[in-house]
Amino acid sequence: IRQLKAFRKVDIPARSKVRVRLSVPLRELALYNERLEKAVEPGDFEIQIGSASDRIHFRDTIRVH
Repeated sequence: IRQLKAFRKVDIPARSKVRVRLSVPLRELALYNERLEKAVEPGDFEIQIGSASDRIHFRDTIRVH
């Protein structure tokens, strides 16, 4: 399931690079388990950064233990 968890609009001048920091608290990774309890379960989560949902420029995976 793809869900928007952090958003920031940044104007980047042509031929420039900008560092942007986004924060996603662990509780934002919570899902409903088989007992219908909201919980953060161990596993891998893919982080995607892009200009639109169909224009992803960067992907990385984080692991929750």
